[in-house]
Amino acid sequence: MSGNLVGMINVVFNIIFEIANLLLVISLLLAINKFMKKELPLNFVFLLFYLIISTIQYLLFELNRFSILTIVENQKFFNLFFALIHYCFLAFFIKNEIKGNQKNKNNLLFYLIGIIILILIYLDKLKSTQYSVTLSNLGLIIFCSIYFNSYMKAGFEKFSNQKSVFYFISGIFFGSLMLLPVILFGYYLRSILSPNAFFLIATLAPISSIVMYSFFIKSILSIK
Repeated sequence: MSGNLVGMINVVFNIIFEIANLLLVISLLLAINKFMKKELPLNFVFLLFYLIISTIQYLLFELNRFSILTIVENQKFFNLFFALIHYCFLAFFIKNEIKGNQKNKNNLLFYLIGIIILILIYLDKLKSTQYSVTLSNLGLIIFCSIYFNSYMKAGFEKFSNQKSVFYFISGIFFGSLMLLPVILFGYYLRSILSPNAFFLIATLAPISSIVMYSFFIKSILSIK
């Protein structure tokens, strides 16, 4: 009975995981379509590259997982390094959309968090931890919060033509917020919970991606 339950939870996790990645691919295809029609704003071209890199990372993971083609020998280190790419691309986009006169402070914060993530990647590789991934998502939450604060201070009318940007940053915020507890307390939860209970909680990770990519799709579709 226990074995059947574990198998069922594993199937559910994989289904949710693949749905998340399907939405990633849909986001990429929609962005490419907008780009080919010359309807993609310049700031979104930067995010198009992020979606391309994310899709390549997903494809490499799948090839390694099913032993179809082993391109990346150290998948874990590759995933850790992707945390830096994830932060740099998305935080850079958010930073440039923040209104106000705090650009120097935001630039300093952006580079400071990026440098710390880089250091943590090295430590994570040595100690088999995930602090770099945690800080990557925490950094995005911080920049999203700064953006929302500037949004309210500047007044909604100044953002009336930026619905697509708002949707995109909202997706980053909610996705990162849902993922943060899982990666922050993952090792502790694994030690105190049964495998079944932990696996159920771990499904929050792909669910957070589903939320984020759903907002991305809404964002790209709202571009006029």
